[in-house]
Amino acid sequence: MDVIDKRILISLQEDVSISLSELSKKVGISSTPCWSRIKKLENDKVIAEDERFKAQEQVQKLTDKYIKNIEQILEDKEKELVEF
Repeated sequence: MDVIDKRILISLQEDVSISLSELSKKVGISSTPCWSRIKKLENDKVIAEDERFKAQEQVQKLTDKYIKNIEQILEDKEKELVEF
């Protein structure tokens, strides 16, 4: 494991949902070698592949729930305005 691998790990720990493009820029290499390094870290069991996807799914679920709550609030306010 070299300095770039450590930068990748630190960046993923800070933000597991970071895009490959952003991550590669942040660590100073292009996207293809960055992806290869991530896959190698996963194969070496340094990174749990499932954890990355679980975190992304959790973020999406929270986002969906937040949007549904906002939609419900807006619908309620719209009904109030119509009744007014």
